[in-house]
Amino acid sequence: MARTYILAESPLQLLSGLEALHAAQHRDDVVVCIREDSPSLAAFASNLPEGLLRDDSRLQSGFPSPAQAAQAGHLLLGDPLSGRIQRLLAECAVRPGGLPHITVLDDGFATVRAIRLILSPNRQALVRARIKPTVRRTALGHAAAAVLRSAIKLGRLTWFSALTPDESLPQRFTAAGGKLVRHSFAQVRRCLEATAPDTPTDRAVIVGTALAADGLINQQALIDWAAGIGRQQPALYFAHRRQTADELAAIGALQGITVVESGTPLELRLAPFPAHTPVYSMPSTAVQTLPLVMDCPEIHITEIPRAWWETSAPDSLRRELNAQSALSPGRMLDSHGARRHRLVAVCDSESYLKWAAALLDGLDDSFETDLWIVESPIQPTGEQIANAVAGTSRAEAEVPLVPVSRLEGELSAASPDVVLAAATGPVVQTVYSTAARLPRRPGLVSGLPGVGLPATFKGQRYRRRGDAFIAHSEHERQLYREVNRRLGLPVDVWVGRLPMLKSVGAPQPQFADGTAPNRIIFAPQAKVPKERCDRRTALLELARAGRQLDVPVIIKVRSRPGEHETHHEEHTYIEILSELIAEGALGPDDLQVEVGPMADFLTDGAALVTVSSTAALESLDRGLRTFIIGDFGVTKKMLNEVFAGSNLIGTFDDLAAGNFRHPDPAWLEENYFQKPSEEVPSQLACLARRSENYELAGRKTRDSLQSWPTLRAELRAHSPKPVVRAYRSGRRAVKNFARVAKDPGSVGVEAEHHGQADADDVRRNVVGNGAAQSQHVPGEGQRQHGDDHAGAVD
Repeated sequence: MARTYILAESPLQLLSGLEALHAAQHRDDVVVCIREDSPSLAAFASNLPEGLLRDDSRLQSGFPSPAQAAQAGHLLLGDPLSGRIQRLLAECAVRPGGLPHITVLDDGFATVRAIRLILSPNRQALVRARIKPTVRRTALGHAAAAVLRSAIKLGRLTWFSALTPDESLPQRFTAAGGKLVRHSFAQVRRCLEATAPDTPTDRAVIVGTALAADGLINQQALIDWAAGIGRQQPALYFAHRRQTADELAAIGALQGITVVESGTPLELRLAPFPAHTPVYSMPSTAVQTLPLVMDCPEIHITEIPRAWWETSAPDSLRRELNAQSALSPGRMLDSHGARRHRLVAVCDSESYLKWAAALLDGLDDSFETDLWIVESPIQPTGEQIANAVAGTSRAEAEVPLVPVSRLEGELSAASPDVVLAAATGPVVQTVYSTAARLPRRPGLVSGLPGVGLPATFKGQRYRRRGDAFIAHSEHERQLYREVNRRLGLPVDVWVGRLPMLKSVGAPQPQFADGTAPNRIIFAPQAKVPKERCDRRTALLELARAGRQLDVPVIIKVRSRPGEHETHHEEHTYIEILSELIAEGALGPDDLQVEVGPMADFLTDGAALVTVSSTAALESLDRGLRTFIIGDFGVTKKMLNEVFAGSNLIGTFDDLAAGNFRHPDPAWLEENYFQKPSEEVPSQLACLARRSENYELAGRKTRDSLQSWPTLRAELRAHSPKPVVRAYRSGRRAVKNFARVAKDPGSVGVEAEHHGQADADDVRRNVVGNGAAQSQHVPGEGQRQHGDDHAGAVD
């Protein structure tokens, strides 16, 4: 007769294994193996409730030898991440008779993680999230994962579980060939019907956690959390088996708290408690299993705040724990009892990060949100991240960095209802194609972090797989709808005010018309003006304005040398300023270069000067002087055509004269300063509900690879930074060679524009403030500027 082994390293594993025997009615020779170095587990096993251990089963201290395990007909494993278990699995891989049937039992959220790793397309090793494994341990994890992947392909892997992970994981498990058996501790409940409780039952319950003992959360945060519950009502704190004596002593000294030592599983201890017993817990398996054995417990789950996590806690573990607790009874409820929607925003650069952080802060409690940065050639540095999230709820929090190779796994673990792809076009395309592969497709939404004009065909092609696009004015909505119509894209266009704009309605100027500021802030852009000579002119003219108005001029850059922005900047202002100072055209104090959050510079009395930066809108929002440079043209190429008719456009001579004007009220209302509305939050909620109800159709992978530009976008998103830099350098060299070959006279043109006198000669295409605003939508053949959008900066 084949032998069945239950390999238990915790009380929950033992309960689950015995429940599996009763559910399956196994008639093999059953050996229940208890880890030999766990006295508390041995004590519990020797005092099991009557009827739980079958008569034909026997207990054994210690695991079987590898040779014995290799001859087994059935292995029931409590923890696939355990080194002991993995060594036995590796032995099974080389047995002559093939793999035994393997059943994975519940062992908390570690089981869910193990199943995810087994199903991972990247063939990841089975290792714990909270530790940094050694090379040997990683190799063992790969070997065990290979055994379990072989078992699932052969139809010899079962998952016996009382947990309720998001539905996508069970679907993926069964689709891969595994068998899922759900249970509700029926045998345990039958055995406990006449059992008397071993603790008082008239108090609230606190589920103990080892998160602090494992170094994942701050110990004082855990103690303060328990203290807050104890101040409200008397409570029993059921200790976790890994908690330290010092930690339990500190908790036991709290007002209203009584510590109950570990040993007997909570499922057994709390089963006799009366109906509606309050149960308080951090993310824990218990919040999913206790409702199966207790009579209508009132479960209160505390999602772990960002400030509680220790730096040793991996980002993936943080997200997975909170996401799993969100699936438990009593969690994800707002004040009205409705399920909270989960939204994940994926960003790739500092300007998109700034927009996404502010947008998420504007959503109400019906949304639970995550903010990630995906690895890309333009990912922001730590300083850029801090500047982008300054002033938001994430100002003191760490924003997780997710590699592209792990994006699908992270999204699968988070199980979002909506994914906001707050990124440049190529990365949006990658995020969309990744999210669309999830078993339950989330809603796919994108947008631009600032002025979104001109509306381009190129940008919308990258976003063709999305459900919706967020514009920031009715004028933008009309133009993007027209682009989508001409491309045949069924992408809805919503309008939401830029979340950085806080004024209600049209802002009121806080200065007298025509008065000079106390300082000038220049907001440069990577894309406009493009030519080096124009950028030299801008710096020289800004310095002239500063001298004539007798005010300091600050060049507020968004990156330091070596850092990246949303768009590549071929000629940086820092580089050109250094040249002008070296030439003697400017003094070292004529212009100052500073870095930081734009909000720190937009203070009372300041004037914002730019060609087309979204910072102009932030300046208007505060009622400050705002000046749009028109000397280089007011065109689609300069990305500032939207400011035509605003009464804000002027020449460098106007700037030097201090001619700052109030914005046109009608222009404000039509462009970005419309009355705030709930369109975006309500549409996001509607899209989330459609995802929850499996109403969003999946997309075929081939749809994302229809042309060379889209394939190039995928490659760019996945390529290392050196590869992208080399590609860009080569592409620029080819373009320059082609330009010189076509027009040899173009060589050296830029060299002619040196000095203040010559700078006056390069002014051109100045458009008056009364110019009509263009309604033109670019045609298919019209050249598009930039990867995907217009003037999204700061």
